[in-house]
Amino acid sequence: MRSLRLLSCCLLLVVLTACGGEDGVDPGFVKGTDGSGADRLAAAAVTDVQSYWRTEFPKTFGKPWQPVHEFRSVDTLHASGQVCGRPAGELEGNALYCPEQDTVLWDRGALVPVLRQQFGDTAVLAVLAHEFGHAVQRRTGMPAASPSVVTEAMADCYSGASLRWLAAGHGARPRFGSGELARALQALMTFRDPAGSAANANGAHGDAFDRVTAFGDGYRDGPRRCSAMTASNRVFTQQRSTDLDAAASAGEMPYRELLGKVTGSLTTWLRDRQPGFRAPPQREVANPCAGRQGAAGYCSGEIQIGPGLAALHRELGDWAAGTMLAGRYALAAGAQAGHPVTGERAATHVLCFAGAFTGHLLERGSGFGLSPGDLDESVRLLLRSPEASGDADGKGIDSPIERVLTFRDGVLGNGAREHC
Repeated sequence: MRSLRLLSCCLLLVVLTACGGEDGVDPGFVKGTDGSGADRLAAAAVTDVQSYWRTEFPKTFGKPWQPVHEFRSVDTLHASGQVCGRPAGELEGNALYCPEQDTVLWDRGALVPVLRQQFGDTAVLAVLAHEFGHAVQRRTGMPAASPSVVTEAMADCYSGASLRWLAAGHGARPRFGSGELARALQALMTFRDPAGSAANANGAHGDAFDRVTAFGDGYRDGPRRCSAMTASNRVFTQQRSTDLDAAASAGEMPYRELLGKVTGSLTTWLRDRQPGFRAPPQREVANPCAGRQGAAGYCSGEIQIGPGLAALHRELGDWAAGTMLAGRYALAAGAQAGHPVTGERAATHVLCFAGAFTGHLLERGSGFGLSPGDLDESVRLLLRSPEASGDADGKGIDSPIERVLTFRDGVLGNGAREHC
């Protein structure tokens, strides 16, 4: 049994909210349906995802797609009996693929309404597309020894591939844009492994950074990229921690301490990379760079920090603020080196640089205290808006997928650090 695990218990407080509307398709083909709006939405999602695989599977794998045998809806608020050989209550707040019956199942009582209310309809599509990813694995074969974190990353990747096709308007549902996609990825983050988990643990799904980047690989590159994933060619960031227990309990660095440490570490690191780099003046202002760059900015040869940076620290975590500040130093370094600080190339440089600096701090011996869980805070920031990727005019990368993957390229190297 493979499932997406809803780890944020607070979401379950809204399970009694009705999933209203008459959108979706007739769920008559779904076993156990009550015909509700939740099942209509889920039925539309699985119909569209199956349409994608009917089209794409032969192109990628050279054989026809075998339709999923069964779809099943369960209301765990009132269900009893067995689901996929286990008590129905164990499905609470989840969707899963049951390989023995070739069945995709979902909880219409404590999953679909929660996802829809908190993250929108596209989140339901992304979650069920992940379960289709496991159905694809069954049809293509997976090595018996593949760890769960690899199989889950591959399913996330397949989900991304199908959503790219559907975002272009190929399914029955309307097109959806970057805002809806970002909210769907925020939903995926709620199913992440908790900070301090080991990537090789039984049942591991990966942290938010691992999951969102796997989805992004499929979205950007298609299913062939997904099918090539293995434990040897995929880096899982939880493996980068040298002390998982300490990483799990490290907590948040106070805001003022963070500012001092980030500024000092950035300056030292940049002088090693760019001889002659001069630390720019840094001051706090009410409206950095006349509001062009958001919470912090680089303009007139200085770093300007606004109250919004403290808000990022408070709302998203310390390394959300650290990521934002690192990007402003990227502009300062670029300006001193004579590189453009506006335009698409500058925006890409900002995020790749912030990722490379983050990767440096994660490495053994950096002494900064950063852990893999801090990457999830960067992902929250990058999904929220283009702000962290903004150039000197405040124009950033519109696609949340490209923002996260550009940052990932810097973190992991991927042949990109020397270009940041």
